[in-house]
Amino acid sequence: MLFSFRHSRFLRCSLPPFRGRAAQVLCSVATVATAALAALGAPAARASQAQWFMQTGGLSHHFQQTQAPGHTWQEQHPGLGFERRSEGLGHRPSDWARSTSGGVMQDSRGFWSAYTGVAYQRQWKPSNDIETSLGLGAYAFYRSTSWNGRMALVPAVMPVATVHLPALGVSVNMAYVPRMAAFSTTMPSVLHLQLGFRLP
Repeated sequence: MLFSFRHSRFLRCSLPPFRGRAAQVLCSVATVATAALAALGAPAARASQAQWFMQTGGLSHHFQQTQAPGHTWQEQHPGLGFERRSEGLGHRPSDWARSTSGGVMQDSRGFWSAYTGVAYQRQWKPSNDIETSLGLGAYAFYRSTSWNGRMALVPAVMPVATVHLPALGVSVNMAYVPRMAAFSTTMPSVLHLQLGFRLP
């Protein structure tokens, strides 16, 4: 399920005549950013106008500590992203919503990373003041896989939830990243919180 960006058959990039790790990182981030822009530019799920949100990097809680001596997980993640949220599936209104997002943030080891993904969520609107939704998201993270800064493209499927306050134009996005083993290391399970601010 997990694979190295550098060795992927599906995502290749080169920057001749530049060489070295810096060029490879720039090329990889550019490819992920292109995928994020393509996702954000996808057509709306229905004819109604979609809502755009600016996202923060967020906060996280790691359920397992790192076994690397002298290191601790970073749980504050500076960053910036954008989300496009639309209601309905196909061309008919429904209680489901689709969101596509992409951005950059510091990962759990403190290295700058990029992400993009799409999520489908079932919506509940108990009142005009609050909206909640729960669903599943599929994401791709270009992030570190070791404390020496080795980077790779890491796909993940995870449960996601959103609490939205329409009057304030603020939403709280939550995602649970399951524990996984890859690249000769074990990545801990993580609960991630992210704020979103509706754009005019």
